Amino acid sequence: MISTSNYDMMIDCGEGSYLRWQKAGYKWKNLKYILITHMHPDHTGGLIPLLFYRKLFGINSTLILIGPPQLQAYFNDSFQHSGLNNNQDLKWIDISKNKQINLPDEIEINAMEMKHKIPCWGYRFSDSRKKMVFITDTIPNSNAVKLAQ
Repeated sequence: MISTSNYDMMIDCGEGSYLRWQKAGYKWKNLKYILITHMHPDHTGGLIPLLFYRKLFGINSTLILIGPPQLQAYFNDSFQHSGLNNNQDLKWIDISKNKQINLPDEIEINAMEMKHKIPCWGYRFSDSRKKMVFITDTIPNSNAVKLAQ
């Protein structure tokens, strides 16, 4: 989790993330961004339930999902095959085409591809005072070092 005074971001959304989110005291209405590192189920398994509960609780604010190019297709297929209708205001950012993203509150996200069995992304979050790097499920590689610098 990364929180600013105006919004929250979730990095990866494994199974049960929506329950841990609530238990930690976060507010559904403040969740504006979900970033996915790669499409393995331990990083995406909670995404569909989280979106389902947002809809169930009447959260209609825009949610921006940032991740690999397969993320939107995964979402669409999951809802289509479940028979559920999802009409939430979702925006999609393909991180393979947008490796630098500027967010409100002067937060900048930089992404680089990591080394894993499938496409996997590491993220660096920075503002004028500090930076944080999130890298998971990768073997040592030069992009991980570059991202952390």
